[in-house]
Amino acid sequence: MEQVNRQEEYFEEAKRAICEAPKSPVRMQEQITNVMAAQWQRGSDWAVQHARSFRDEVVQRTNEGIAACPNERLRIMWVGAGLWYDLDFFTAFEESHGAVFVWSMYLAFGPDGYIRYGLDDPMAALASRTASFNEYLHNPPWAAEWIVHQALEHRIDGALVLRPRSMKPAGTGRLFIERALEDAGIPVLPIDADVVDARGWHADGARASVRSFLDTRVF
Repeated sequence: MEQVNRQEEYFEEAKRAICEAPKSPVRMQEQITNVMAAQWQRGSDWAVQHARSFRDEVVQRTNEGIAACPNERLRIMWVGAGLWYDLDFFTAFEESHGAVFVWSMYLAFGPDGYIRYGLDDPMAALASRTASFNEYLHNPPWAAEWIVHQALEHRIDGALVLRPRSMKPAGTGRLFIERALEDAGIPVLPIDADVVDARGWHADGARASVRSFLDTRVF
């Protein structure tokens, strides 16, 4: 349990570097691919070491002024589970609009959702981490408030909110999240998709919708 805290502290430092960098030092895909495996192994020696290495590289890139997309003009957040079968979607708007996806729940949730200090009972620490998943990520009012806070921290210009077709529990609070972001002045584009079944995914149409959204509501 103590190693989980240490691992998430490293991820918090990486997240903070991304928040504060003039331009994001890493793309969202690079975040989620480095974070996901470590989170499923959280607390192991390997996961802690991997989180530290990831932190070191993100901070180094930030200090050296390295931008994942030198043309960055817009910061976009993706709210929902990963679009795993089309990760190129998240870089499709860099050249045309300078739009960089800088936020997903995968890096952000770890530090806020897993760190627990002052709990002498390991079982209580484990349970308290697990019990809050849906509250942070999906259910009102926590999810909406937390995601708006993250958007403001990351200087987000626009948000894409997944409306999952088959993962109904993951979509329970999406309308509250969309409304909260809009109320905070952050334009929202809902994306209808199944995160694991690509048969209903229309890549060209989705990209056209995002380009129109960026042109009409974000710029």
